[in-house]
Order: sequence, then C-alpha cells, then structure tokens
Amino acid sequence: MSGKKSSEKEIKKRSMTGEVMSRLIYNKGAMLGTAILLVVVVMCVFAPIIAPYDYDAQDVSLKFLTPSLQHLCGTDNLGRDIFSRLLYGGRISLMIGFVATAIAAVLGIILGAVSGYFGGKVDSVIMRVLDVSMALPNLLLAIAISAMMGSGIRSAIIAVGISSTPKFARLIRGPVLSIRNQEFIEAATAIDASNARIIFRHILPNVLSPIIVQCTLSVGNAIIAAASLSFLGLGVQPPYPEWGAMLSSARTYIVDHAYMVTFPGLAIALVVVSVNLLGDGLRDAMDPRLKK
Repeated sequence: MSGKKSSEKEIKKRSMTGEVMSRLIYNKGAMLGTAILLVVVVMCVFAPIIAPYDYDAQDVSLKFLTPSLQHLCGTDNLGRDIFSRLLYGGRISLMIGFVATAIAAVLGIILGAVSGYFGGKVDSVIMRVLDVSMALPNLLLAIAISAMMGSGIRSAIIAVGISSTPKFARLIRGPVLSIRNQEFIEAATAIDASNARIIFRHILPNVLSPIIVQCTLSVGNAIIAAASLSFLGLGVQPPYPEWGAMLSSARTYIVDHAYMVTFPGLAIALVVVSVNLLGDGLRDAMDPRLKK
C-alpha cells in the first residue's frame, strides 16, 4: 500500500514538473533568454579555445585598432584584443554572479526558514538585523563590505552575496510562516522529528518555486553589482579582465574610442537581459494561478 502511494506521488511530481517545463518551453522570451545565456556561457567556458589571442598579450604598436576581422572588437590602449578579454572576463563575471547568488540563497534560506519557523524573539532579532541591512541599497552595502575586506575576486563574491541575502530571507520567511502551522508539520512534530528535519525535509521543499525564480533573477543583479564594484576599483583588479573593470579602464577613451566601452557594456546588458527573461519565464511557468 505504501509503495502504491509513493508511486502515485512520483507520478504526480513528474506531471507537475512536466507541466512547468511545457509552459516554460512555450514562453518565447524565456527560450530566447535561455539560448542567449547558453551561448555566452559556452563561449566563456571555452575561452582558451575560442579566443584568438591571450587576454593579457600587449603590443602597443596595435593599440586603438577599430573592430576588424583580425580584432573583432578592436584593441585597447595597450594593444590587447578586446574580444579575447571579453571572453575571459565573462568567465569571472559569470562566476561571481552564480557563486554570489548561491551564497545569498544559502544564507537567506537558513535565516528566513529559522526566523519563520521559530517566530517570537528569534524572528524579531533576525528581522530587525535584516531590516537594518535592507535600509541601505544593495550596492552601497556591497561597497562597504568590499571596502572593509579589500579588493579582489573573493571580496567581490562575498560582498555581493551578503548584500543580496536579505531578499532571500524575506522571500522565504513569509511562506514558512504560513506552512509551519499546517497539519503535516504538526504530525512531524508529534513523532519527535527534529527542527532541522522539519525545516529542510518538510517545509523548504514546499517553497522551492519562489527560491528558484529569485535565484535566476539574482544572477543578473549580482553581475551588475560585481561590475559596479570593479568599475569603482573595489572588485576585480588587473591583470584579470572583468567586464566592469574593462569599462572602468576604457572610460578615459570614451570620446575618441567609444567601442572600448560599447562591447563590455553590451556584454553586461545581454547577459542581464537574458537572465531576466529566463527568470520571468520561470515565474510565469511556476505560478499556479496561470494553470489552465
């Protein structure tokens, strides 16, 4: 009998997943965003193979060359190939975006779940701390954290991750508050299940949809925040290429050599728009109110 119930549960789970995937596939915007993101990720991952030049190879005799077949995006003030630097810089920008989002999601899920499940003084303390952090704009908080830790890739990841944590915590707390008093949670409590098991085994699986959507949308915000830190000199430092750092070093030449700013800016915009399209599509696909 229990085997029959578990099989029915698996079939139901697969049917729900298939329904979400079906709606996502028929969302043209989401599919466009997914295709663009996949192309960018593949190109960045295989940068050592695709890039025609080393990202830090300098030749001042070739500086300020406009885009051509030899240099698809031109060269910068040190004669470095901008296209090659974009590919290698994309590796860093995407890594920061995904890792920082993962850090924010893990910390936010733990804080939000603990706050919503225990309530009372625990909830008050956690929420007041989060309210203070949310009173500051994300970028300003990331700048403060990065300034305290020093510049570098690791600092940028931690700063962006911590500054994005309150959004996840707030997102999780609400559904946990509504779920914790339901019958299946009371049943788990009655059989002396541990608080950790109840939170991670019974509560969090029921709030996965908003977490997935928020993770997708947060990747774009993390990339913008990391680029902003690098632009201000608080993020990735030379000789590593990063889209924000490339914008920062090229701003001096924006009038006479606008292509140096155009291509890194387009790369950031393209990835952020594609991630947002995918996130919007996931939100629509997972929204039960849109079921026909």
